[in-house]
Amino acid sequence: MKVVDGGANGTAKSLETTGTVARCLRSAWAGPMFMPGIQAMAPADLSSAKSLHFWAKGDGHTYHVMLFAKSKGFMPLSVDFVAGPEWKEYAFPFTAFEGIDGHDVMGIAFTAGPTPGPFSLRIDEVSFK
Repeated sequence: MKVVDGGANGTAKSLETTGTVARCLRSAWAGPMFMPGIQAMAPADLSSAKSLHFWAKGDGHTYHVMLFAKSKGFMPLSVDFVAGPEWKEYAFPFTAFEGIDGHDVMGIAFTAGPTPGPFSLRIDEVSFK
């Protein structure tokens, strides 16, 4: 992962994640994760927002937004998106993640996998609305 020049809507920077998902692991994934709590995997109340918004572009592969909620244990809740070569805005209501309301979010990850092989994903302007 690294911060690179150029972002969505003319922003100066964005986060680029590149790598290779290993072939030897059945459910491998890779990507950046944001943990909004006061310590790693501590739940945070984000229920004043109703949805997650972000911009992404990539290599045309399917990627996943994985959300971890304390009420759902440590199994991530996931929605898919395809990151093509042009910046595109994505918005997912919290309810798209198995109906949660955002009151106990432990982490949000933007991931490649489990399909093995190389990947390249950039994200920008992540927000909760």
